[in-house]
Amino acid sequence: MLTGRVGFDAVVLGDGTVLAVGDDNACVPGGAEEGSERAELYDPTTDTWTEVESLNKPRKSFATVALRDGAALVAGGVNTDDVPYSSTWVFDPSTHTWRSGGLLGEARGEPVMTALSDGRALIVGGWGAGDVRHLSTGELYDPASSSWMRTGSLPPKVSVTEVVALGDGGALALGYDFTDSEPQRTTYVFDAASGTWTHADWVPNVYGFELVPVGDGGALAIGGNNGGELEGGDGSVVAWVNQFDSGSGHWEARAPMSTPRIDMQAASLGDGRVLVAGGAVRSEGLSGALTPTAEVFDLSADRWTAVGDLLEPRQEGLAVALQDGSVLLLGGNASFNTEGDTPFCPQPLASVERFYPAP
Repeated sequence: MLTGRVGFDAVVLGDGTVLAVGDDNACVPGGAEEGSERAELYDPTTDTWTEVESLNKPRKSFATVALRDGAALVAGGVNTDDVPYSSTWVFDPSTHTWRSGGLLGEARGEPVMTALSDGRALIVGGWGAGDVRHLSTGELYDPASSSWMRTGSLPPKVSVTEVVALGDGGALALGYDFTDSEPQRTTYVFDAASGTWTHADWVPNVYGFELVPVGDGGALAIGGNNGGELEGGDGSVVAWVNQFDSGSGHWEARAPMSTPRIDMQAASLGDGRVLVAGGAVRSEGLSGALTPTAEVFDLSADRWTAVGDLLEPRQEGLAVALQDGSVLLLGGNASFNTEGDTPFCPQPLASVERFYPAP
């Protein structure tokens, strides 16, 4: 890429190019830093990156999805003063420019968002203006009118940290319930037709996993760690894999990875297989280390197969599946705080790798 990025978003546009935007500058707490507004575009046919029009202002901790019409939608996040935005922006791949996507009903820092199968986008969670620390409300974006409308809310004090679209047109949301003094993990399923949420099971005994939608309409929770002392674990990184069935609302254990990992790059290949690559094999508090290894999961066979290693280990980067079936792995960082120094400042990677899966 033209600039190293960590804590950013990347999506495949309708013309097959990849838009990368954002950078949370992990070393600096608080609001957005100058440069986080910069955007660039990758052309898979020429293997080149080109700088395109930036967002109007620096923006951090926003959410991005690709829309069915081929554009990209950016929503929420925070400004340089760490105040949440209600503004949203749409990137047009035909003109390489941004236009307003309308205002959210509520400003949201650190929201999560997913594109639904009916063409709309669902945004939920995050924190609001003033002292509003947990937003349980959700909103839907209509690309036809470039407008947002309120949809059903989660119970009060439920904060969503992950959301993916399901094959039945709805979405799966995972997060925490802050009603009691000790936050409780919680899961909900969104019904797009009625705009309502239904409580579902939580992923068993695992934290910090990668949540990936899969071809059967469900989702996989991959890797992570076994939690700390309060959760009955010791923070060890795990190889566990669990599959969510949208029909039953339950999780089922699947074959574990050959390598325990966390903060990996993961992407659905679109043919019933899932790629995972890189990440950390031990928690930071346990003398962490990164791995360059990669493996592919065959959902129908319930089997993992090792594939070629990354050219360099990386964690917290992104993996996006391209239209030709290959996968672009980009950004993140290749460092790990093994000495426990404070503060720890990872160095963002600009390097990009492309994985071509075997048939």
